[in-house]
Amino acid sequence: MEKNTARLVATVAIIAAFTAAVAGAAVILGQDGPPVASPPGDPLKPSERQYSGPFQVDKREYILGEKVFLRAEGLLPDEAGQISVLRPLNETHRSVYHTVPFDGSAKASFNSYFSPGLSKALGICGPDDIVGEWRVFFQGTDYAPLGFVFTDEVLQGDEEKFEPVC
Repeated sequence: MEKNTARLVATVAIIAAFTAAVAGAAVILGQDGPPVASPPGDPLKPSERQYSGPFQVDKREYILGEKVFLRAEGLLPDEAGQISVLRPLNETHRSVYHTVPFDGSAKASFNSYFSPGLSKALGICGPDDIVGEWRVFFQGTDYAPLGFVFTDEVLQGDEEKFEPVC
């Protein structure tokens, strides 16, 4: 009888431990998303991210030389179109700098990035042609556009990349 009682206690203990592990996992997985950990010295904070529907831009402000990360997660099968990133030309006009096609029926999630640089062929002659407010439009959807700014500060080590080319 004592052997059966010891076995029963051991079985209950195993079941309790398993239940606690499953409950803990459910709590962790039930969060809005995985916790975002930034490495030491990384200025990116989750609050800097911008969202419009399933689309995300990782920051609100960039310095010259930094990459802009675009992300889509959870596109519906009937969502298709193009992300258009426009750079400022002057106070009233913009020009398409980068495009990313998307089709939720083919791929519900994706990542894309770009880093604006100078180009004589594109008429981007100096930093002033990059600095300012950029806009991101989601053509083919009703999602609101997003915006971000490039400042005139240059990423350390990239100074030569932003010497005027024309």
